Amino acid sequence: MGAGTASGGRAEMREDGEVVDVYATDEEKVEAIKKWWKANGRSLIIGIALGLAVVFGWRTWNEHRQQQAEQASNIYGGMMGAMGAQKNEAAIQQGEQLISHYADSPYAVYAALAIAKLRLEQGEAAAAATQLEWALQHASTDPLKQVARLRLARVLLSEGKADAALQRIQGVDQGGFGGEYQDLLGDIYAAQGKTAEARAAYTKALEQLKPGAPTRTLVQMKMNDLAATVEKGKP
Repeated sequence: MGAGTASGGRAEMREDGEVVDVYATDEEKVEAIKKWWKANGRSLIIGIALGLAVVFGWRTWNEHRQQQAEQASNIYGGMMGAMGAQKNEAAIQQGEQLISHYADSPYAVYAALAIAKLRLEQGEAAAAATQLEWALQHASTDPLKQVARLRLARVLLSEGKADAALQRIQGVDQGGFGGEYQDLLGDIYAAQGKTAEARAAYTKALEQLKPGAPTRTLVQMKMNDLAATVEKGKP
């Protein structure tokens, strides 16, 4: 156990029990500190500098991300306003700006979905498919991926590319969109002339769609039309 000395130095007890003064004078204490600083000062400074760099770098990065998110949100708000005012070209330009400069933002995916809708309304199915493909590849959540995939497959089907549409949705995890997938699958099979497969898919769609869902009525109508077509084709 250490004890103070008359000179004010630090004392320690040796193994043989004798108490010795480690630093006999203040000058020796200062000299010891100098030696320690010479040996460890550089590492200490580097460690402090690195710690400050991490703290301030993280803060700067978070501030940058927040600014980016706010800017993306403002552009997307402007895009929605332009769409509401039926200024479609202005809306498309803002959406393309989002995709070009804020591709990592969720708003960019929403913008791609919106542009695809506008392109379809303009009769530009190929351009719509390009936007939906981009949205599918960049969506960060499963629901957004499902929406993009379903819309892309429908666009392909509308272009007469039933096989390509089928490849897009076959064997994928349907998540909470089972009814929508089965409905689309029925449409694809019907386009391919596979009546039995189409009927089976529509039946599954009705089983999975929630009661009261608007899509249920449409699916039932398709089944009725399918049955009528089969009946009409009988000799």
